[in-house]
Amino acid sequence: MLPDQDWCNVYPTAAPFKPSAVPLPVRMGYPVKRGVPPEKTGNLELVKIPNFLHLMPVAIRNHCAALKEFCTQWPSALSSDELSEKHFPIEFQTVDYVSAGPSLRNPKARVVKLSSLNLDDHSRKKFIKLAGSRYNAANDTLTLRSDRILQRVETNTNQLQRINGRLSLAQATIERLKGNKKAIKTAENHFYVPDLEQVPEIDVPYSLPDLLGVADDLMYSADLGPGIAPNAPGVPIPDLYKYIQKTEAWESEKEESDMEEFTWEGSRSEKSALETLLRGRFSSTPQEQILQNPTVQQYRSAELAQPRRAGGEY
Repeated sequence: MLPDQDWCNVYPTAAPFKPSAVPLPVRMGYPVKRGVPPEKTGNLELVKIPNFLHLMPVAIRNHCAALKEFCTQWPSALSSDELSEKHFPIEFQTVDYVSAGPSLRNPKARVVKLSSLNLDDHSRKKFIKLAGSRYNAANDTLTLRSDRILQRVETNTNQLQRINGRLSLAQATIERLKGNKKAIKTAENHFYVPDLEQVPEIDVPYSLPDLLGVADDLMYSADLGPGIAPNAPGVPIPDLYKYIQKTEAWESEKEESDMEEFTWEGSRSEKSALETLLRGRFSSTPQEQILQNPTVQQYRSAELAQPRRAGGEY
């Protein structure tokens, strides 16, 4: 390789170390007899480890220049972080790692945080019930983590090279963004996180993803009912945000003891108070007026102030 050759053409994508293509006196390995480490030619230590020779500054500059025409200016109306959080309350936090261990799984990878969801009372309680310990009532934040299930389809440079032949990284990216039919489709639904302990309920052990011979990428279909199926790029994944807004048949069987918090409306305490007052001097008074009576309102406030355990019990 010539020293003045275009480096992006030498390493257009991620590739193993090639001693003939790197004009640098790289050495690596255990020094024998207090000598210097072995040179790059025939050095297996340099071949085994991952390298970032395809991400040199000049390659990154070319990549950014190719993507610039597809970028848009930041909206002038979102002049502060408060306005951005108000209009776009959902926040995604993803972390990518270069793993050097025997397993690609990382407990810190693929973390999704959702906050300030616009939910009604039914959806909010259902979401909290499904989330379990993942909901932090102190700051009203729901954090969903999925360290095994496929969350995003990573389109790396090797895939781009295979799809677009011998195009460079920048050219391959442009072809993909322009709608190349051969490009890999990326899953867009980030709300899919089935790792919610008791939900969805399926007739398999909870440790199913850890069993031998079972793929990690499982999906749950809210339309077809509880079930599992392999997930693949481009397959539509049910939206958990829409799923919690549906009223399932089993929710009609929910009793007062199953409630996450005590609700006065429709409770046994409200019915008992109405029955007692209707048998007395309020027998001819409409129920709406009885419930607005100061004595009943005081009793309601006392009931709501009672400390209760989960399930609505004292």
